[in-house]
Amino acid sequence: MLHNMVAVTYSAISATESTGCHVLKLSGYREAKTVTCTGNYLKSARFDAAGHSWRIVIYPNGNREKCDPGCIALGLMLDSESKDVEASVHFSFLRHGAKLTANPHGGRVTAMPVIFKSRWAYQGFRHAGKKELQDEAYIKDGVILIRCDITVFNKPAVVKQRQGHALQAMMELFCDCDKQHCNNLHVAGGSHLIVPPGTNKLTNGYLPLPSHDNKVVAPPPSLPSASTITVRASRGCHVMKLSGYWRTKLIAKNGTPVESAEFEVAGHRWRIRCYPNGDCEKTAGYMSLLLEICPRDNTDLIRM
Repeated sequence: MLHNMVAVTYSAISATESTGCHVLKLSGYREAKTVTCTGNYLKSARFDAAGHSWRIVIYPNGNREKCDPGCIALGLMLDSESKDVEASVHFSFLRHGAKLTANPHGGRVTAMPVIFKSRWAYQGFRHAGKKELQDEAYIKDGVILIRCDITVFNKPAVVKQRQGHALQAMMELFCDCDKQHCNNLHVAGGSHLIVPPGTNKLTNGYLPLPSHDNKVVAPPPSLPSASTITVRASRGCHVMKLSGYWRTKLIAKNGTPVESAEFEVAGHRWRIRCYPNGDCEKTAGYMSLLLEICPRDNTDLIRM
């Protein structure tokens, strides 16, 4: 009956996106906070996600200004020759022993898509992990787990359906069901569509609407990629004995040092430089102690 038929033509604009996920393990979180200054960073290995190559950048003590206590700064860097990559970035922290879910929970996400202009383009977040990094569930044996979800927005494409391909396209757009969760279009009061003449595989010019039984189920999401950054600390102790302290204080003027012998601790050679009357005018009358690292060739000593 004609009141149960709808004449249909079909075209589409395809706006698609590519997604990817990477989990970064930072081993030695407390050591990283200790040995890195504000502006110094740790960089992950290169990984592929959402059709491009990336690196995660961690600033344990902030990138431009010192982070709040217990926070770090995180960033995502494009590491490919691609240009004008429009993407949304979501950083979150994972509880140790928790199940990895399809979607991230909490964390920091870009309010608007960011355009990575070229290689080494960067998007970052300051003061990340303010709540999580105060919770022991997120730090175990000095290890934290950082999840990075990337969504790349592909350039929209106009899909021109040829007449011979229209049947398959309409079968994907329409269906015949009464299920509330279905997102397809339905024709009220009918189970057939009138399609343009010349379309193949029709019965008396009508297109039977498909049911959900023939729909293809999307494959489950793939597992995220993973990498590790390890920061280790070597520790040691040295005791220097200064005999004749008062006599040395009388003899040594302000700015005049007394040096210890070289010693080896934590895999490096060191020397203690003691100024009994201070190393400058501001410290006159006080003792100043400096630690120098001694290169193997004993040149260009570095004061610590």
